[in-house]
Amino acid sequence: MNILKNTALVLSFIGLSFSGFPQTDSTKIKGISLVAPSHESAYQEMDTLVNIGTNWVCLMPYGFINETDATITFDIDNMWWGEQSDGLIKGIVKAKALGLKVMVKPMLWMRNGSYTGELQLLTFAKWTVFEEEYNNFATHFAEIADSLNVEIFCIGTELKSFCQFKPNYFNGLVDTLNKNTALKLTYAANWDNYQNIPFWNKLDFIGVDAYFPLLPNAILEKEAVKRSWVKTKFELKDFAEKNKKQILFTEYGYTSTMQCVKQPWNDKLSKTVNDSNQEIAIGALIETFYPQPWFVGGFLWKWYDGKTNLPKGIATDYTPQGKSAKKAIKKCCYAVKLCFQFISFENKE
Repeated sequence: MNILKNTALVLSFIGLSFSGFPQTDSTKIKGISLVAPSHESAYQEMDTLVNIGTNWVCLMPYGFINETDATITFDIDNMWWGEQSDGLIKGIVKAKALGLKVMVKPMLWMRNGSYTGELQLLTFAKWTVFEEEYNNFATHFAEIADSLNVEIFCIGTELKSFCQFKPNYFNGLVDTLNKNTALKLTYAANWDNYQNIPFWNKLDFIGVDAYFPLLPNAILEKEAVKRSWVKTKFELKDFAEKNKKQILFTEYGYTSTMQCVKQPWNDKLSKTVNDSNQEIAIGALIETFYPQPWFVGGFLWKWYDGKTNLPKGIATDYTPQGKSAKKAIKKCCYAVKLCFQFISFENKE
C-alpha cells in the first residue's frame, strides 16, 4: 500500500489533481468521428473501432449553406446516405448494438469548403433567415438523437461569426433542447475561439476542436510534443475549473505527414508521408490530457466506413486506418484504462 501511496504522490505531482471532477475510466470518452458512408451501409468499421478500444462514436449529418439566400439544405436524396436521417438512424442503432455511446454532431458545409467560422451574410435580414434555417436543421437531428437515446448532442461546430452576429441565438436553442429532450449538450468551438463563447454555462461540456499549433518540427519526438502542450494544458485546466465544466475535445487529429503538429487543421501543409509523426502526435495528446480529471475525453478525427470510397490521399489523411497510429490508439487507450483503474482504487482506500 505504501507503493500505491507513493505512486499517487507522483501522479499528483505531474498534474493529476483530485478536484471533484469525475475520475473513473468509464467516464472517459475514447471516441472516433466516423465519416458518413456515401451509400447505404452496415457500418462494418464500427466493429474495428470497438476492437481498438473505442467506446464512443461521433456521427455527423450534414447541411449545405446557400450564402446567397442564407438557407440550409439537408436530408435530401442527392446527399451522401450517411449524412441523411436514414443513415444517421441506422448508424446510431448499430453503435448501440455494439455497446458504443454516441455523440451526434450536425455539420455545415460552405461552398468550396470555406471555413464556417467566417460565414458572412451581408444583411440583418439574412442572419434572421439563417437563424430560422439553423433552428430547423439542429432540432431535426436533435429529435432523432433523443428518440434513440443518444448520449451527447453537439449544437454547432465552429460557427464563430454566427455567435458574433446572433449572440443570443444559442441560449434559446439550448433552452428548447433542455426542455424537450434528455440530451447532454455541447458546442464545438474552434481551438482559437473557445474562450469567447458566452453560453458554456448552459451546456454540459466545453467542446473544443483541438487543432492547437504545437511544433514546426518535421521529425517528432513524443516528449517534445508533450512539452509543447504544457501552456495550453494549463490554460484549458484553468478554463474548465473557472466554468466548472469538463473539457471535451469534440475533434482532434493529425495527418500522417511531416510537420503535422505545426498547423494541425491544415491538411495541405505537407504531402510527405510520415506515419510515425501521426502516431507520436496522437499518443502525446492522449497521454497529456486523458489522465486529467477536468478532461472528459475526445473524438479522433477521423475514420472512414468500409463502404465509403476512401480518398485518394489516404496515405497522408487524418485517418489512422492502415497506419501505425491505429496501434498507438489501442495501446494508449489501454494505458489510460489502467491509469484510471488505479486512481479509482486509490480513492477507495
